[in-house]
Order: sequence, then C-alpha cells, then structure tokens
Amino acid sequence: MKPVTLVWLRYELRVDDLPALSAAVDRGGAVVPVYVFTPPDEYDGWYPGAASRWWLHHSLLDLEKRYRQLGSPLVIRRGNAVTELQKVAREVGADRLYYTERVEPWARRQERQVSTVMQVQGFSGDLLWDPRRIETKSAGTYRVFTPFSRACLERYKTRSPLSAPKELRPPELTAKSVAVDALRLLPSIPWDSGLASQWTPGSSAAQQQLGNWVSGQNVPHYVQGRDRPAERGTGLLSPHFAFGELSVTRAWSVINARIETDPLAAEGAIAWRRQLIWREFARYLLWHQPHTVQAPLDARYGTFPWRNDPEFLGRWQKGQTGFPMVDAAMRQLWRTGWMHNRARMIVASFLVKDGLLDWRHGAHWFWDTLVDADLANNTMGWQWAAGCGADAAPFFRVFNPLTQSKRYDPQAVYLKRWLPELSELDPKSCHEPSKVPVLAPGYASPIVDHKVARLRALAVWKEAMRAGA
Repeated sequence: MKPVTLVWLRYELRVDDLPALSAAVDRGGAVVPVYVFTPPDEYDGWYPGAASRWWLHHSLLDLEKRYRQLGSPLVIRRGNAVTELQKVAREVGADRLYYTERVEPWARRQERQVSTVMQVQGFSGDLLWDPRRIETKSAGTYRVFTPFSRACLERYKTRSPLSAPKELRPPELTAKSVAVDALRLLPSIPWDSGLASQWTPGSSAAQQQLGNWVSGQNVPHYVQGRDRPAERGTGLLSPHFAFGELSVTRAWSVINARIETDPLAAEGAIAWRRQLIWREFARYLLWHQPHTVQAPLDARYGTFPWRNDPEFLGRWQKGQTGFPMVDAAMRQLWRTGWMHNRARMIVASFLVKDGLLDWRHGAHWFWDTLVDADLANNTMGWQWAAGCGADAAPFFRVFNPLTQSKRYDPQAVYLKRWLPELSELDPKSCHEPSKVPVLAPGYASPIVDHKVARLRALAVWKEAMRAGA
C-alpha cells in the first residue's frame, strides 16, 4: 500500500524550494497539502492582523491554483491545528505528517503538540541556517549582529534551493475542505482598496518580483536608494517573505549569482544580502529568546516608566503628530499596509522617545496594519528602537524627525505624496509647516517640542538605568 503524506503549511505558501514538500514527494505515494486557519487563542496574542488577513486571503487563492495544477488540491480547514490535522489524516488515510519548522513560540508549541499524536517530521524551510547550531566560540548565543553575520558566513553553509515538484499524486480518499471565503479573512468594511492597488499577493507574483528586483537596475544603487522613502529603492519583497511565498534560500542563491557575475552591482547586492542575514538574526533571537515577544531582552527595561497617553498614541497611529515625516509614514502604512524601513525607524523612535510610550504599543499597531507583519522582525525592530533588545540603538540615540526628513526627503516628494495638506507648500515649508500655519491650515500642530521631549526622555532613561543597575 502506497504511503500518504500530509504536508502541513502555515507561513510557507509556495511550492518552490519547500523541503517538506520535496521530502513528501520523494517518499512516494500520495501527497496532501493542508492549511489550517487556527482560532485567536492559539497565537499567544499575535493573531494575524487585519492587513495580514487580507494578504492571506489572496495568497491562499493563488496557492490553491498552484496545488490544483500539480494534481493534489490544497485542503483548507478552520479550527484547532492538531485536531484538524488528525481529522484530515483519518479522512485520507495519511500515515505521516511533514511540516516546516517555525521559530514563533506559538508555532513551536503546535509542533510539540502534534508530535504527541501523529508520526511527524520537521524540515528547515524558513531559514538559511539552523539556530540550534549557531553559537559563539564560548558556546553561547549571539546578541550582536556583526559577529553573528560573520560567523554565519564563515562557519556555516547554506543548502541549495530545491525545484518545485512537477506533479503530485492525490490521495485515493478525499478530505473535506472549506473555501477561502469561508475563513472570513477580508474586512467587513471595504477599507482595503489601497492594499489592492499596491500589492499582488501570492507565490506567482513573488517569484516574478524577486526576478525583477535581483536582475534590475536598482540593485547597484541599493546602498543609497534604500534610505530614500520617496524612491523605489528597495525590493518590496518583505510581505512575500513574511508569508513564505518566497524562499529565503532561493533569494540567497540568486543574489549571490548577481554578486559573482556583475561586479558593478556587487556593492548593492551585498548590502541587500545583508538584509537577509538581518532577517535570519531576528529569527535566531526569537528561537533562543521567545519571551521577547512581550518582554524586553534587557531586563533593566522591565520596569521602565513608560507613559500612558492615549491621545499621543492615537495621533501617532492616525498620522496627526504635526511632524511631517512621522505623519507621512503612518499614513502610508494605513493606506498601503507597508512603510519604508527608514520611516519605520523614525516613527518608532518618535513613539518610544518623544512620546515615552511603551514599545509594545507600536509593535501591536504594526502587527495589525502591516502586510509584512512578521513576529521575529517586528519584535527585534521595536526592541531595537526602544534600546532594550539585541544590538539595539542606545536609548540616548533619539531620531530628530526634522533632520531625518530633510536628509532623506530633501524635496519633500514623500511628504507631499502622503500629506495632501502640504501639497501646495515649497519643500522647505513642507518640512516645517508649523512655521507657516497660515499656508497649511488643515495640518496638525506639533504634539510635542522635540528638543524638550528629547531631554525628558534622556532624563527618564538615566534615572531608570540608575534604578535598575
């Protein structure tokens, strides 16, 4: 009797370079891809946000087509992951479950639970290197990026990417499956037009986007272009990575090919490859420090006296702080589900330092509004901004929104794109509309005096560090 293997999918919504899928094919017999959308209580407070659910809906539709073309339709279920996987296994007569190992605490718990009731095997498929193998020379874990990166490049190898299977054998028995629409992932109030105009979810679009980016003309200029939010200087691949529509191993392979064959693009390509290692570092940290999704890595910040200021938080979320670079970025986020990385650092610094609000407020807002919401990246990024994480920016490094705005958007192109109240102003006035309020009557007044807020933040930080030392 031929074996039947379930391939459990979570954030691996692709068929290319998926070791669990390839192993199932190599095992022989039927292969049944399964996706289970689980209830909120299984996510430890990190249930997919509204923007992520929108993306997931469209990504699953694309994935259904891919598996149907391969010959074994995707089985979609809703409910407790372990319970539904057991049911599907009984329905199709499966004797083995293969899955991609994850770093998220809730996902690792699922893996432990399912291993107690089924024959399972986990595979790497979301990482370049196994976080269990990477250690310092004293057998510890890394907390600083540069030595982590150096160690990975010098001491550990990456595997070669695997091709997508040409076909899958379906099971003789079929399992019940629900329609993607039945998951109710789309918003009940249609606010998602901005997302739809900006993005094409799915592994098909992801592969095309990766190819266009790596072979395109922006890579040679990536070192400069990545910091200018008004320009198309980045790959816009982050949501495709977040949902596993793209394999990081595939991306590593193709960018290395460009480094080796195009000397003129090498500097930019190496800088972009470095971002893949940052992604890896975030996952490494979450694997070894799972508590950091809710608690600071630096224990001294455990009792930091963050302020409670709902008005400040609300104006920050709505892009009404009176600081154009902050407001443009927050409105871009609300409209498109995405924000430029330079802008992410600016708005995060503003919330936790100018506002002295807990970094977890920002982490949860990003989680709900970003199409590329990724628990490892989100946690590392916000703790970096707050000064309490690994390789973090010192708390006393406070981004000046005006300086950042003038440096990275000198002609105010980005500001005018997202702030229509400033569309008629010259670039100089755009950066500081509070100096010409009569010309921008609809724009908010600054919520704080940045110089005063900076001094306040530093004073609070010094006292908190003294108390926690």
